[in-house]
Amino acid sequence: MQGVIDLLMQTRATLENPSTPLTSANIEKILGGEPSRTGVSVSTESAISWPPVLRAIMKLARDTARLSLHTYRREGEGKQRAAEHPAETLLNGLALEAWQLKSYDLRQTLTAHMVLRGNGYGWILRDSLTGRPTGIRPLDPTATVTGYQIDRDTGERELIYATKIPVGRESMTLTLHGRDVLHLRGLCLSSDSNMGLDPLDALKDALGLGIAGQRLVAVQFENNNRPGMVITVPYRFKDQEAVEEFRARWGDIHSGLENAGRPAILESGATVSPVAITNRDTQLLESRQFDARQVSNIFGLPIYLLADPTTTSFASVEQMALSYRDELDPHLVQWEKESELKLLTADERATHVIEHSRHQLIRTDVKTQSDVLINEVNNGLVNVDEARSVKNLNPLPEGAGQAYRQPLNIGLVGQTVPLEEPAAGGEPPPDASDDRGGRRIGFTARSTDTTGRALQAAHNVLARQVRVSVAHIGHAAVRKSRDSRAFWRWLERIEEDYHHRLHDAIQPAVKVCDYLLHGSTQTASDHLARVMLGKMKRDLLDLAGQVTAEGLAGAVEEQFLQRADQTATALAGCYST
Repeated sequence: MQGVIDLLMQTRATLENPSTPLTSANIEKILGGEPSRTGVSVSTESAISWPPVLRAIMKLARDTARLSLHTYRREGEGKQRAAEHPAETLLNGLALEAWQLKSYDLRQTLTAHMVLRGNGYGWILRDSLTGRPTGIRPLDPTATVTGYQIDRDTGERELIYATKIPVGRESMTLTLHGRDVLHLRGLCLSSDSNMGLDPLDALKDALGLGIAGQRLVAVQFENNNRPGMVITVPYRFKDQEAVEEFRARWGDIHSGLENAGRPAILESGATVSPVAITNRDTQLLESRQFDARQVSNIFGLPIYLLADPTTTSFASVEQMALSYRDELDPHLVQWEKESELKLLTADERATHVIEHSRHQLIRTDVKTQSDVLINEVNNGLVNVDEARSVKNLNPLPEGAGQAYRQPLNIGLVGQTVPLEEPAAGGEPPPDASDDRGGRRIGFTARSTDTTGRALQAAHNVLARQVRVSVAHIGHAAVRKSRDSRAFWRWLERIEEDYHHRLHDAIQPAVKVCDYLLHGSTQTASDHLARVMLGKMKRDLLDLAGQVTAEGLAGAVEEQFLQRADQTATALAGCYST
């Protein structure tokens, strides 16, 4: 154990370690981080003081933490949420109950540590009797190192971690077994090290250049080393004190926000000349944009996420968003694999899996999201309840949303639909009648359960389309009947004007029925549309002959609209015969 403590003390230089020479370079490293060639020390504090770096870390850490990380139990070919497993609580509820540390905060912190310092550590607290994980406490990545020790019983080398944790005003050194530390590791280039590469060490010159540029601009604003104007007077001041007095008097009158826009009064032939922006200033602004692109390159973020739209367009942003998910995915995999290794037992790793809900990364407009959900529901990828859960809606009552839909016009290549022979006398089976005594479409032959369900679905679609079409035509008849001349002209053209609309509405369902019943790709939808429009035209003619011109509108509204269901039944009967 003493060897691990020595390793910790040697790896992280401290003022209490007499073996560390107090040279200027070492003092700067102790107090402010690694010095870069720009003269700027790159530490955690100086790095996050540079806005592009802080923005990049926040983006990666927050996007990783906001995704649900669930524990699943494998069941055959599928899987179910293991809500009772401790890992589910630690990764989706409270990570450390004593601190009221939410799992979101823990995952955000450890991811930020890994992105900025190459390593993120979490101390896994366990039940002393069962060994089950009960909490995860984040550790300081700058005060934690890895090492190995020889197990006295087996003689094998095992991984351990040495870390310092604060205890009051003091700090305490702990040695933790490898299985008790959740370690998110960045890029590792060493064959004998278990620690990730520290970006602040590896890229201190590139980061130091950007930090130095920001500090240079800040110093310029602080000291105003480029005057905003030059005042020329046609005389010489008698001494330096007079110069300073003139400058102070001018500054008192015109400097500061409260004096902005205040008119200047000059006397004795004095003139004011503004100082224009120089090429050096322009280059400084360009270098700051280049620094932002450097940060984008270091952390794998699209440049537009760092609020730099200079090289992006709408089309390129969409492609960059797709590439960003690829950059984020390794961080998600780190969490998944390390959680499975440290939070599951050896037996559970064969029966459980920990995965992110990656679909939460996809953010589209409302219309696109709705279109995708409708397509997935209608093609049987998800059921209605699962689609409603995406919208954060409750399931439908009585399990109505649990069934999966299947398109009726899709089947396996080479597969035919088996049909049974018709019953004696051509009578339909007992369940072929609806509640109103009418006959359902397509039940002129007995069918298998699958075919029967398909026919019933086709009948329902057809009846719905017929009712919608009849209602549409009926409302048009009501509007036209308010003017008797316009009504008669409309009625003369009803078949010509509505035939194609009605045909297109009922064709899919009729085509399915024809195929399931007779194996025919021909459809009677054209004939049925003409029959239906002819019947509606006759009904309207009969109705118009029974009332006066003044009472036509009322009669159409009261009587014709009520015949929609009867017309649908009549069409079903016509198709069955």
